[in-house]
Formats: sequence, structure tokens, C-alpha cells
Amino acid sequence: MKQDLEIQKYVKSSLKHAAISKIEVERTSKKTKVNIFSARPGIIIGRKGDEVEKAEKRI
Repeated sequence: MKQDLEIQKYVKSSLKHAAISKIEVERTSKKTKVNIFSARPGIIIGRKGDEVEKAEKRI
């Protein structure tokens, strides 16, 4: 789907330094779940999960 590709492109561009190996986008009728596989998860999560919350709002 076009939106899935846009999500993947956005995540890769905003987290270039996180060593992302794979991005999966799962959809249900009400939710979209994005799984990010990375060698450096601390960069994605951030302190106290701040980066995750910011990414959720942007996506």
C-alpha cells in the first residue's frame, strides 16, 4: 500500500543513525502497528520513551 511505503520512508529518513534492518506495517480495521527492527533500539526509544511518543504523533 502507498501509505505503508510512505511510513517506511519516513521512519528510515528520520532514524538514519539507528541501524534499522527491517520495518513492518501491520493493519487492522482500527489500528496501524509499525514494528521497527534495529541494532540500536535505544536511539529509537529515547529517554523515558520520549522519542516513541514523538514518532507516534508524527505518523
